Amino acid sequence: MKKFLLILLAFTMCFQVNIVGASENTGGEVSIDKIQHGSDYRVITIDKNYTGSIDEIWHWTMNSIESVNVDKDNPKYMSEDGILFSKDKKTILYYPRQKNIGGSYTIPETVEKIAEHAFNNAQLKTIKMEDNITSIGTYAFAGCGVVDITVPKKVKVIAEHAFAGSYIKNIDLNNVNKIKDYAFSECNYLTKINLKNVKDVGKEAFANCGKLKTVKGPKVKNIGKNAFYTAKVKKIYLPNSVKMAERALNTVTKISYTKSFKKIKPYMLYPFTWNDVDTAKGYQVKITISSKKNKKIKKTFVEKTKKSYIPSYGKLDRKMGKFVSKNKIAPKDVKSIFQYRAYRKKGGKTLYTKWSNVVKL
Repeated sequence: MKKFLLILLAFTMCFQVNIVGASENTGGEVSIDKIQHGSDYRVITIDKNYTGSIDEIWHWTMNSIESVNVDKDNPKYMSEDGILFSKDKKTILYYPRQKNIGGSYTIPETVEKIAEHAFNNAQLKTIKMEDNITSIGTYAFAGCGVVDITVPKKVKVIAEHAFAGSYIKNIDLNNVNKIKDYAFSECNYLTKINLKNVKDVGKEAFANCGKLKTVKGPKVKNIGKNAFYTAKVKKIYLPNSVKMAERALNTVTKISYTKSFKKIKPYMLYPFTWNDVDTAKGYQVKITISSKKNKKIKKTFVEKTKKSYIPSYGKLDRKMGKFVSKNKIAPKDVKSIFQYRAYRKKGGKTLYTKWSNVVKL
């Protein structure tokens, strides 16, 4: 027993030493070229001779930084009030994560570019950007505490992951015409967005935005794969000409098109399922079943439904099943082509939209 207690005491003392060592690193001051990967510090210093990378201060473990201080004679970097800039002060490079928690910050008028990771996980609530800013880098505001953002008028593109996981609730996109992949993914406080001048929405751009309910995109031309698929948007306003990639929208999303009903070309999500069209009273489904081995074996089924999906074991499903069985088509040899169109009644007449995109199975 005595031997066991001595071993336990030795292990405990060793563990305590390791904890103290880690604690000493956290919250200390260190020169940027002496940063230990995976450690955390309170103050980062950059001497007059350092012109290397600043990537280490972006690391996910570096959450205690309050200030970055640069020697005034450094040829590449400068700091102002603990904030890191390029020497000409045209690019803001890094805002410390523990600086001015819950406060506001106005980016200086000299700044033209917001670098990648510049405000990554910064705990500011408000950031004001001047109109001479032309670009916002990847991860620039990812995880940032900012709630309201007005994008400067000269910014045309929102980069990948630029606002991913941020606390943003309201954003004015101004003249932005392209939103890249994952730009607003995981923005769980965003409830609505106006894509007023946006033409292209990238892959998973709004993925997992759990509270996003309304999207307006009057000029949108292309929506990437899974862009809104996991967002559960209730209603989206789009032009007729919009092109959507696979699973661009969630099945619960109703589409309101900007043009007349007959000019609408609706969107089929994937076989058996499609998005509701605003003002439609029902849908006409067209499914062509054929054999991959025998092109002569082919039949088209057309049926109306009030639902935005084809029920399993429903009337249409049973008809298709009988055709396949009658013609002895093996499951692996069945080829299916799906389309649908919406309809509504007006003055005793039935009006139809155009046929949707083709989905093959």
